[in-house]
Amino acid sequence: LPHEEVLERLAQTHALLLVSDYEGLPHVAIEALACGVPLIALPVGGTRSVLRDGENGIVLGDASHQAVARALETLRDDAEVTQRLADGARRSGAEWGMDRCASQIVELLDRAMSGKPRAIFVGKSKIPTPMTEGFRGKLEILVRHLEPTIVGVGRPGRRAAGRARLVRFPATGPAGLDGLLFYSFGPAVALSLAAGRRRCAIVCQSPYEAFGVLLLTRALPKSLRPRVVVEVHGDWRTAARLYGGPARRPIASSSDRAAAWAVRRGDRVRVVSGWLERLVRETGYRGDLDRFVAYSDMAEFLAAPVLLPPVEPRAAYVGALDRSKGVDVLLEAWSRVTAQIAGARLFIGGDGPMREDLRARCERLGLNGTAEFVGYLSSSEVRTLLDRCSCLVVPSRSEGLGRVALEAMARARPVVASKVGGLPELVDEGRNGRLVAPEDPEQLASAIVQLFQDPDEVLEMGREGRRRALERDPLAEFESGISRLAAWVGAG
Repeated sequence: LPHEEVLERLAQTHALLLVSDYEGLPHVAIEALACGVPLIALPVGGTRSVLRDGENGIVLGDASHQAVARALETLRDDAEVTQRLADGARRSGAEWGMDRCASQIVELLDRAMSGKPRAIFVGKSKIPTPMTEGFRGKLEILVRHLEPTIVGVGRPGRRAAGRARLVRFPATGPAGLDGLLFYSFGPAVALSLAAGRRRCAIVCQSPYEAFGVLLLTRALPKSLRPRVVVEVHGDWRTAARLYGGPARRPIASSSDRAAAWAVRRGDRVRVVSGWLERLVRETGYRGDLDRFVAYSDMAEFLAAPVLLPPVEPRAAYVGALDRSKGVDVLLEAWSRVTAQIAGARLFIGGDGPMREDLRARCERLGLNGTAEFVGYLSSSEVRTLLDRCSCLVVPSRSEGLGRVALEAMARARPVVASKVGGLPELVDEGRNGRLVAPEDPEQLASAIVQLFQDPDEVLEMGREGRRRALERDPLAEFESGISRLAAWVGAG
């Protein structure tokens, strides 16, 4: 067909179907997107560079008639999905100008000629569908340096997201079953993707995934064993004591030993704070160790103009509602704050297994009029909440670093935090916040009251926190760390 007729017919269709076994950089797919036509395609070759599952098209799990039929039925039966994919296709098509096409061809050729090291990231974290901006941003950094595969939880299946591959285990099910399923089979899947491959490593999100991987590698000949990176984002000794339900408590000692065993046997360890680095070394690990923050896009918190703190005495908590975060201690402290500060309000953002227990505690303490549970918050909602408050409270019993403290600093708000884990690396007593002993509601209340009674100190500490936040670039720190990881994997 003449090119003009191809474009005319594309504009009249509901989707472009590509089921070829291989594609370079499919120009017809780019033309379809430019016409606002979603793609239905296999994640092969250059198709992965233009197709984003759930955003501008549908990724097929295989080329069977059943898979194609399911995708077409989705477009036929769900007008909202069809419209969302069409809108996404138009946005994607607008991105593909001549400069983009040329740079993408160069990138594909470079990848074919040199190849990037492979990394299999395995961790029981949710892979969102559709992808959030934060998750997409993290993937973009990973694929600049690696050929990544992410093994996590979410909508079950195996899909491609650009040049990254996603393997999802079920995220929900009977209590504990999803965790049992993931920790039983996730490490095995990661090992099957990495075993025997050159310039490839498995990156484990915690010592617990690493325990499974390292245990399984012992069944392989040394020549087939991939190298294993153990990430440490928090104190593994608290996992069975402060997270989950009481059923975990009896296994705490065994859990500690298993995690420490995995840390000591990793080929490389990555931590997010100096405190965790010391913990890893004290455990007996003597190998390669790197330190860099988790992926943290601070643009949302740094770009918007800073607002003055409110006149009203307001405090915020943002995080999980579980025992590790110490929200129960905060409520006990808040009953003391409200006895001294008229009109004080506490906003609790987040969700978790202790939500109902904390609501009941709030009622028992008579705090229903002064403490409000606002639920899960997006990044923009966290920023708005911080702007409405005078300070952020982080009453954790255990904390690897505490990203939300950085977010509060970026909004020029002082942080009242427990002196645990990596929090003292962010909060400098008397400079940009207050540090208090963990599980001490009296001391926590006193620190909050002092801030409410001294608006000038709130402003001064907020300015210092903002200055420190502006000096840091967490995205650059993360990408630099991933670049070092890629160099290490590639040299193996």
